[in-house]
Amino acid sequence: MMKKFMDYINRVERMSLLISRRATGSRQEFAEKIGISPSSLFNYLALIKLFGRQVEYDHFEKSYFFSDQKKAKFFCGYMEEKDKKLE
Repeated sequence: MMKKFMDYINRVERMSLLISRRATGSRQEFAEKIGISPSSLFNYLALIKLFGRQVEYDHFEKSYFFSDQKKAKFFCGYMEEKDKKLE
């Protein structure tokens, strides 16, 4: 079960990277790049949108992209806080 969860998280991370680089290709190509079916792709995109990103498809470039223009990176885990006091 843990491996399945980590596979899911790794796919979202890979998707976010490809989207930010505008390197997804078509829906079919994008699904193939991350190893899922095209129908499952929509579930993953819905999750990314749930996390607060706006994802759209550019028909001219044939790639998904983040339309909100935020500089953000998907991360799932713990980070050490340095020199911060918990209040």
